[in-house]
Amino acid sequence: MSSSLTKIRHPQGVVAPPPRELALPPRVIGHVSEAQAALAALSARLGPQTSPFSLTRLLMREEAARSSAIEGTKTTLNDLLQAEPVLEDIEARGRGAGKPDELTTIRAYALALENRLARPFDLDAACVLALHRDVFLLSPEFAGGRKGPAGAWRDRDVRIGRRGSISKATFIPPSHALVPRLMDIHTAWLGSSSEGQNRLTLPIRLALAHAHFEAIHPFVDGNGRIGRMLLSLMIVEEGFAVIPLSRLLEVERPRYYEALRFAQQRQDFVPLVLLLCDAIIEGVRSTEALHRRLSSLPDQWWDTARWPGGRPPRQGSAGNRLLDLLPIYPVITVGTVARQLGVSRQAANLAVRDLEDARVLAEQNGWRRNRVFASREVLALLDH
Repeated sequence: MSSSLTKIRHPQGVVAPPPRELALPPRVIGHVSEAQAALAALSARLGPQTSPFSLTRLLMREEAARSSAIEGTKTTLNDLLQAEPVLEDIEARGRGAGKPDELTTIRAYALALENRLARPFDLDAACVLALHRDVFLLSPEFAGGRKGPAGAWRDRDVRIGRRGSISKATFIPPSHALVPRLMDIHTAWLGSSSEGQNRLTLPIRLALAHAHFEAIHPFVDGNGRIGRMLLSLMIVEEGFAVIPLSRLLEVERPRYYEALRFAQQRQDFVPLVLLLCDAIIEGVRSTEALHRRLSSLPDQWWDTARWPGGRPPRQGSAGNRLLDLLPIYPVITVGTVARQLGVSRQAANLAVRDLEDARVLAEQNGWRRNRVFASREVLALLDH
Protein backbone atom coordinates (compact mmCIF):
# COMPACT_ATOMS: atom_id res chain seq x y z
CA MET A 1 0.00 0.00 0.00
CA SER A 2 1.18 3.52 -0.67
CA SER A 3 -0.16 7.03 -0.22
CA SER A 4 0.97 10.55 -0.94
CA LEU A 5 -0.75 11.71 2.25
CA THR A 6 1.11 11.71 5.54
CA LYS A 7 -0.06 9.52 8.42
CA ILE A 8 -1.29 11.45 11.43
CA ARG A 9 0.12 10.12 14.70
CA HIS A 10 -1.69 10.49 18.00
CA PRO A 11 -1.57 8.93 21.47
CA GLN A 12 -4.16 6.29 20.61
CA GLY A 13 -2.34 4.99 17.54
CA VAL A 14 -2.15 5.77 13.84
CA VAL A 15 -4.96 6.46 11.37
CA ALA A 16 -3.57 6.24 7.86
CA PRO A 17 -5.45 7.85 4.99
CA PRO A 18 -7.03 5.41 2.54
CA PRO A 19 -4.41 4.05 0.14
CA ARG A 20 -4.50 4.93 -3.55
CA GLU A 21 -3.30 1.44 -4.49
CA LEU A 22 -4.26 -1.92 -3.03
CA ALA A 23 -2.92 -5.35 -3.94
CA LEU A 24 -5.67 -7.98 -3.80
CA PRO A 25 -5.73 -11.75 -4.46
CA PRO A 26 -7.21 -12.78 -7.85
CA ARG A 27 -10.32 -14.28 -6.23
CA VAL A 28 -11.07 -10.94 -4.57
CA ILE A 29 -10.49 -9.03 -7.81
CA GLY A 30 -12.94 -11.39 -9.52
CA HIS A 31 -15.59 -10.69 -6.89
CA VAL A 32 -14.99 -6.95 -7.20
CA SER A 33 -15.52 -7.19 -10.96
CA GLU A 34 -18.73 -9.17 -10.44
CA ALA A 35 -20.14 -6.56 -8.04
CA GLN A 36 -19.17 -3.66 -10.28
CA ALA A 37 -20.74 -5.36 -13.31
CA ALA A 38 -23.96 -6.09 -11.41
CA LEU A 39 -24.27 -2.44 -10.37
CA ALA A 40 -23.60 -1.20 -13.91
CA ALA A 41 -26.12 -3.65 -15.39
CA LEU A 42 -28.83 -2.58 -12.94
CA SER A 43 -28.26 1.10 -13.70
CA ALA A 44 -28.44 0.41 -17.44
CA ARG A 45 -31.63 -1.64 -17.08
CA LEU A 46 -33.44 0.96 -15.02
CA GLY A 47 -32.28 3.70 -17.36
CA PRO A 48 -33.53 7.28 -17.51
CA GLN A 49 -36.90 6.24 -18.95
CA THR A 50 -38.06 4.68 -15.69
CA SER A 51 -38.93 6.69 -12.61
CA PRO A 52 -36.11 5.83 -10.24
CA PHE A 53 -37.71 7.93 -7.52
CA SER A 54 -40.38 5.28 -6.97
CA LEU A 55 -37.61 2.85 -6.13
CA THR A 56 -35.48 5.46 -4.38
CA ARG A 57 -38.18 6.46 -1.92
CA LEU A 58 -38.87 2.89 -0.85
CA LEU A 59 -35.29 1.65 -0.95
CA MET A 60 -33.94 4.60 1.02
CA ARG A 61 -36.53 3.91 3.70
CA GLU A 62 -35.42 0.30 3.77
CA GLU A 63 -31.81 1.44 3.96
CA ALA A 64 -32.64 3.79 6.83
CA ALA A 65 -34.48 1.08 8.78
CA ARG A 66 -31.86 -1.62 8.22
CA SER A 67 -28.84 0.62 8.80
CA SER A 68 -30.42 1.77 12.06
CA ALA A 69 -31.20 -1.83 13.03
CA ILE A 70 -27.47 -2.55 12.91
CA GLU A 71 -27.24 -0.12 15.84
CA GLY A 72 -30.00 -1.94 17.74
CA THR A 73 -33.22 -0.15 16.74
CA LYS A 74 -36.45 -2.12 16.33
CA THR A 75 -38.42 0.05 13.88
CA THR A 76 -39.06 -1.84 10.63
CA LEU A 77 -39.65 -0.56 7.12
CA ASN A 78 -43.35 -1.36 7.54
CA ASP A 79 -43.47 0.61 10.81
CA LEU A 80 -41.93 3.61 9.05
CA LEU A 81 -44.27 3.46 6.05
CA GLN A 82 -47.32 3.13 8.31
CA ALA A 83 -46.38 6.09 10.51
CA GLU A 84 -44.99 8.51 7.93
CA PRO A 85 -48.26 9.72 6.34
CA VAL A 86 -49.63 10.70 9.76
CA LEU A 87 -46.39 12.50 10.61
CA GLU A 88 -46.58 14.34 7.28
CA ASP A 89 -50.17 15.40 8.01
CA ILE A 90 -49.11 16.73 11.42
CA GLU A 91 -46.24 18.69 9.86
CA ALA A 92 -48.51 20.04 7.10
CA ARG A 93 -50.81 21.45 9.77
CA GLY A 94 -47.86 23.24 11.36
CA ARG A 95 -47.86 21.19 14.55
CA GLY A 96 -44.15 20.56 14.74
CA ALA A 97 -41.69 18.17 13.20
CA GLY A 98 -42.02 15.22 15.54
CA LYS A 99 -40.51 14.28 18.89
CA PRO A 100 -37.12 12.82 19.74
CA ASP A 101 -37.69 9.11 19.21
CA GLU A 102 -36.38 6.20 17.21
CA LEU A 103 -38.92 6.41 14.40
CA THR A 104 -38.35 10.14 13.89
CA THR A 105 -34.61 9.53 13.62
CA ILE A 106 -35.02 6.74 11.05
CA ARG A 107 -37.38 8.89 9.00
CA ALA A 108 -34.87 11.75 9.16
CA TYR A 109 -32.23 9.33 7.85
CA ALA A 110 -34.37 8.50 4.80
CA LEU A 111 -35.24 12.14 4.14
CA ALA A 112 -31.61 13.25 4.43
CA LEU A 113 -30.60 10.71 1.79
CA GLU A 114 -33.53 11.68 -0.43
CA ASN A 115 -32.68 15.36 -0.21
CA ARG A 116 -29.05 14.75 -1.22
CA LEU A 117 -30.05 12.50 -4.12
CA ALA A 118 -32.49 15.11 -5.44
CA ARG A 119 -29.75 17.61 -6.28
CA PRO A 120 -26.00 17.75 -6.93
CA PHE A 121 -23.84 17.42 -3.82
CA ASP A 122 -20.20 17.49 -2.79
CA LEU A 123 -18.91 14.84 -0.39
CA ASP A 124 -17.01 17.36 1.70
CA ALA A 125 -16.82 18.05 5.42
CA ALA A 126 -19.79 20.42 5.25
CA CYS A 127 -21.90 17.64 3.69
CA VAL A 128 -20.90 15.14 6.38
CA LEU A 129 -21.74 17.59 9.17
CA ALA A 130 -25.06 18.47 7.52
CA LEU A 131 -26.00 14.80 7.21
CA HIS A 132 -25.34 14.26 10.90
CA ARG A 133 -27.37 17.34 11.84
CA ASP A 134 -30.28 16.34 9.59
CA VAL A 135 -30.44 12.81 10.99
CA PHE A 136 -29.84 13.44 14.69
CA LEU A 137 -31.34 16.86 15.35
CA LEU A 138 -34.46 15.20 16.83
CA SER A 139 -32.88 11.97 18.01
CA PRO A 140 -32.95 10.57 21.54
CA GLU A 141 -29.16 10.15 21.35
CA PHE A 142 -28.57 13.90 21.19
CA ALA A 143 -31.55 15.05 23.24
CA GLY A 144 -30.64 17.24 26.18
CA GLY A 145 -27.15 17.97 24.89
CA ARG A 146 -25.54 14.98 26.63
CA LYS A 147 -23.50 14.19 23.54
CA GLY A 148 -23.10 17.73 22.32
CA PRO A 149 -24.99 19.22 19.36
CA ALA A 150 -25.96 17.20 16.32
CA GLY A 151 -23.89 18.16 13.30
CA ALA A 152 -20.63 18.84 15.14
CA TRP A 153 -17.37 16.91 15.36
CA ARG A 154 -16.95 15.14 18.67
CA ASP A 155 -15.50 17.15 21.53
CA ARG A 156 -14.25 14.21 23.59
CA ASP A 157 -12.21 11.04 23.21
CA VAL A 158 -14.08 7.77 22.70
CA ARG A 159 -13.33 4.09 22.36
CA ILE A 160 -15.03 1.23 20.52
CA GLY A 161 -15.82 -2.04 22.24
CA ARG A 162 -16.90 -3.20 25.66
CA ARG A 163 -17.35 -0.72 28.47
CA GLY A 164 -15.09 -0.64 31.46
CA SER A 165 -11.33 -0.77 31.34
CA ILE A 166 -9.68 0.80 28.32
CA SER A 167 -7.84 -2.50 27.85
CA LYS A 168 -11.14 -4.07 26.76
CA ALA A 169 -11.57 -1.66 23.85
CA THR A 170 -11.37 -3.24 20.39
CA PHE A 171 -10.31 0.06 18.84
CA ILE A 172 -9.41 3.50 20.16
CA PRO A 173 -10.11 6.29 17.65
CA PRO A 174 -7.83 9.33 17.47
CA SER A 175 -8.00 12.24 19.87
CA HIS A 176 -10.95 14.54 19.24
CA ALA A 177 -8.51 17.41 18.61
CA LEU A 178 -7.35 15.64 15.43
CA VAL A 179 -10.80 14.96 14.00
CA PRO A 180 -11.21 18.14 11.87
CA ARG A 181 -7.84 17.60 10.17
CA LEU A 182 -8.46 13.87 9.68
CA MET A 183 -11.86 14.59 8.13
CA ASP A 184 -10.26 17.09 5.76
CA ILE A 185 -7.92 14.30 4.65
CA HIS A 186 -10.87 11.89 4.38
CA THR A 187 -13.00 14.18 2.22
CA ALA A 188 -9.97 15.13 0.09
CA TRP A 189 -9.52 11.41 -0.64
CA LEU A 190 -13.22 11.11 -1.50
CA GLY A 191 -12.91 14.07 -3.85
CA SER A 192 -9.86 12.69 -5.63
CA SER A 193 -11.68 9.36 -5.89
CA SER A 194 -14.78 10.88 -7.50
CA GLU A 195 -12.61 12.82 -9.96
CA GLY A 196 -10.90 9.62 -11.10
CA GLN A 197 -7.52 10.43 -9.63
CA ASN A 198 -6.99 6.92 -8.33
CA ARG A 199 -7.22 3.58 -10.10
CA LEU A 200 -9.36 1.69 -7.60
CA THR A 201 -12.77 0.40 -8.64
CA LEU A 202 -15.88 1.44 -6.73
CA PRO A 203 -16.32 -1.58 -4.39
CA ILE A 204 -12.71 -1.20 -3.24
CA ARG A 205 -13.11 2.55 -2.73
CA LEU A 206 -16.26 1.94 -0.70
CA ALA A 207 -14.39 -0.42 1.63
CA LEU A 208 -11.40 1.88 2.06
CA ALA A 209 -13.53 4.96 2.64
CA HIS A 210 -15.81 3.19 5.12
CA ALA A 211 -12.93 1.74 7.14
CA HIS A 212 -11.21 5.12 7.28
CA PHE A 213 -14.35 7.02 8.31
CA GLU A 214 -15.19 4.54 11.06
CA ALA A 215 -11.58 4.61 12.30
CA ILE A 216 -11.72 8.40 12.65
CA HIS A 217 -15.08 8.07 14.41
CA PRO A 218 -15.74 11.81 13.98
CA PHE A 219 -18.95 12.00 16.03
CA VAL A 220 -19.78 11.12 19.61
CA ASP A 221 -22.62 8.93 18.29
CA GLY A 222 -24.10 8.03 14.90
CA ASN A 223 -20.84 7.18 13.14
CA GLY A 224 -22.06 3.87 11.73
CA ARG A 225 -25.23 5.34 10.26
CA ILE A 226 -23.49 8.35 8.73
CA GLY A 227 -20.71 6.12 7.40
CA ARG A 228 -23.24 3.89 5.65
CA MET A 229 -25.08 6.93 4.28
CA LEU A 230 -21.81 8.02 2.69
CA LEU A 231 -21.54 4.64 0.97
CA SER A 232 -24.94 5.23 -0.67
CA LEU A 233 -23.91 8.72 -1.76
CA MET A 234 -20.61 7.45 -3.18
CA ILE A 235 -22.50 4.92 -5.32
CA VAL A 236 -24.88 7.56 -6.68
CA GLU A 237 -22.05 10.03 -7.22
CA GLU A 238 -20.49 7.46 -9.57
CA GLY A 239 -23.69 7.52 -11.65
CA PHE A 240 -25.06 4.18 -10.46
CA ALA A 241 -28.56 3.38 -9.22
CA VAL A 242 -29.13 3.59 -5.50
CA ILE A 243 -29.36 0.22 -3.73
CA PRO A 244 -29.99 -0.91 -0.12
CA LEU A 245 -26.49 -1.93 1.02
CA SER A 246 -27.53 -2.41 4.65
CA ARG A 247 -29.88 -5.26 3.75
CA LEU A 248 -26.94 -7.67 3.87
CA LEU A 249 -24.89 -5.78 6.46
CA GLU A 250 -27.71 -6.14 8.99
CA VAL A 251 -28.06 -9.87 8.36
CA GLU A 252 -24.29 -10.39 8.58
CA ARG A 253 -23.61 -7.99 11.43
CA PRO A 254 -20.89 -10.12 13.14
CA ARG A 255 -19.04 -10.48 9.83
CA TYR A 256 -19.40 -6.72 9.28
CA TYR A 257 -17.92 -5.84 12.67
CA GLU A 258 -15.09 -8.32 12.21
CA ALA A 259 -14.26 -6.91 8.75
CA LEU A 260 -14.05 -3.40 10.21
CA ARG A 261 -11.76 -4.67 12.98
CA PHE A 262 -9.44 -6.31 10.45
CA ALA A 263 -9.27 -3.06 8.47
CA GLN A 264 -8.69 -0.88 11.54
CA GLN A 265 -6.32 -3.09 13.53
CA ARG A 266 -4.37 -4.87 10.78
CA GLN A 267 -4.88 -2.69 7.69
CA ASP A 268 -6.29 -5.86 6.09
CA PHE A 269 -9.11 -4.65 3.83
CA VAL A 270 -9.88 -7.95 2.09
CA PRO A 271 -12.76 -9.03 4.42
CA LEU A 272 -14.46 -5.64 4.10
CA VAL A 273 -14.01 -5.54 0.31
CA LEU A 274 -15.58 -9.01 0.01
CA LEU A 275 -18.44 -8.10 2.34
CA LEU A 276 -19.28 -4.91 0.46
CA CYS A 277 -19.16 -6.78 -2.84
CA ASP A 278 -21.69 -9.23 -1.40
CA ALA A 279 -23.79 -6.29 -0.15
CA ILE A 280 -23.75 -4.71 -3.62
CA ILE A 281 -24.79 -7.95 -5.32
CA GLU A 282 -27.60 -8.52 -2.81
CA GLY A 283 -28.70 -4.88 -3.10
CA VAL A 284 -28.82 -5.17 -6.89
CA ARG A 285 -30.81 -8.41 -6.68
CA SER A 286 -33.39 -6.98 -4.28
CA THR A 287 -33.73 -3.75 -6.28
CA GLU A 288 -34.28 -5.65 -9.53
CA ALA A 289 -36.87 -7.87 -7.88
CA LEU A 290 -38.74 -4.92 -6.37
CA HIS A 291 -38.75 -3.02 -9.66
CA ARG A 292 -40.06 -6.06 -11.52
CA ARG A 293 -42.84 -6.69 -9.00
CA LEU A 294 -43.91 -3.05 -8.75
CA SER A 295 -44.02 -2.79 -12.53
CA SER A 296 -46.51 -5.66 -12.71
CA LEU A 297 -49.04 -4.09 -10.34
CA PRO A 298 -50.71 -1.55 -12.67
CA ASP A 299 -51.91 -4.34 -14.97
CA GLN A 300 -53.49 -6.08 -11.99
CA TRP A 301 -55.11 -2.87 -10.78
CA TRP A 302 -56.58 -2.07 -14.20
CA ASP A 303 -58.44 -5.36 -14.36
CA THR A 304 -62.03 -4.18 -14.90
CA ALA A 305 -63.39 -7.14 -12.93
CA ARG A 306 -62.22 -5.61 -9.66
CA TRP A 307 -63.95 -2.23 -10.21
CA PRO A 308 -67.65 -1.70 -9.32
CA GLY A 309 -69.58 -1.62 -12.58
CA GLY A 310 -66.42 -2.66 -14.44
CA ARG A 311 -65.33 0.99 -14.70
CA PRO A 312 -61.80 1.92 -13.55
CA PRO A 313 -61.12 5.62 -12.86
CA ARG A 314 -61.16 7.75 -16.02
CA GLN A 315 -57.90 8.96 -17.52
CA GLY A 316 -56.50 12.02 -15.74
CA SER A 317 -58.80 11.71 -12.71
CA ALA A 318 -57.51 11.81 -9.15
CA GLY A 319 -58.28 8.09 -8.79
CA ASN A 320 -56.33 7.30 -11.94
CA ARG A 321 -53.33 9.33 -10.80
CA LEU A 322 -53.52 7.77 -7.34
CA LEU A 323 -52.88 4.36 -8.93
CA ASP A 324 -49.57 5.72 -10.21
CA LEU A 325 -48.74 7.11 -6.76
CA LEU A 326 -49.27 3.91 -4.79
CA PRO A 327 -46.01 2.16 -5.79
CA ILE A 328 -44.22 5.23 -4.39
CA TYR A 329 -46.53 5.83 -1.42
CA PRO A 330 -48.04 2.44 -0.53
CA VAL A 331 -49.46 3.86 2.73
CA ILE A 332 -51.42 7.09 2.48
CA THR A 333 -53.91 9.38 4.13
CA VAL A 334 -56.38 11.66 2.37
CA GLY A 335 -53.96 14.48 3.18
CA THR A 336 -51.11 12.59 1.45
CA VAL A 337 -53.20 12.23 -1.71
CA ALA A 338 -54.28 15.88 -1.70
CA ARG A 339 -50.69 17.10 -1.30
CA GLN A 340 -49.05 14.73 -3.76
CA LEU A 341 -51.68 15.09 -6.51
CA GLY A 342 -52.39 18.77 -5.92
CA VAL A 343 -56.15 18.25 -5.52
CA SER A 344 -58.72 19.23 -2.91
CA ARG A 345 -59.34 17.04 0.12
CA GLN A 346 -62.79 16.29 -1.28
CA ALA A 347 -61.33 15.01 -4.57
CA ALA A 348 -58.67 13.08 -2.65
CA ASN A 349 -61.31 11.51 -0.42
CA LEU A 350 -63.37 10.40 -3.44
CA ALA A 351 -60.27 8.90 -5.08
CA VAL A 352 -59.40 6.96 -1.93
CA ARG A 353 -62.98 5.71 -1.63
CA ASP A 354 -63.00 4.51 -5.26
CA LEU A 355 -59.77 2.55 -4.76
CA GLU A 356 -61.04 1.16 -1.47
CA ASP A 357 -64.20 -0.10 -3.26
CA ALA A 358 -61.97 -1.83 -5.81
CA ARG A 359 -59.91 -3.44 -3.02
CA VAL A 360 -56.78 -1.64 -4.21
CA LEU A 361 -56.64 0.18 -0.88
CA ALA A 362 -57.60 -1.07 2.58
CA GLU A 363 -58.07 0.97 5.72
CA GLN A 364 -55.38 0.27 8.29
CA ASN A 365 -56.29 1.87 11.59
CA GLY A 366 -60.07 2.29 11.87
CA TRP A 367 -59.77 5.80 13.31
CA ARG A 368 -62.48 8.40 12.76
CA ARG A 369 -59.80 10.99 12.01
CA ASN A 370 -56.35 10.58 10.47
CA ARG A 371 -57.48 7.42 8.71
CA VAL A 372 -54.63 5.51 7.10
CA PHE A 373 -55.01 3.40 3.96
CA ALA A 374 -52.54 1.00 2.41
CA SER A 375 -51.98 -1.00 -0.74
CA ARG A 376 -51.49 -4.37 0.84
CA GLU A 377 -50.23 -5.70 -2.48
CA VAL A 378 -47.30 -3.24 -2.43
CA LEU A 379 -46.58 -3.92 1.24
CA ALA A 380 -46.58 -7.66 0.55
CA LEU A 381 -44.00 -7.15 -2.19
CA LEU A 382 -41.81 -5.16 0.18
CA ASP A 383 -42.20 -7.85 2.83
CA HIS A 384 -41.25 -10.52 0.32
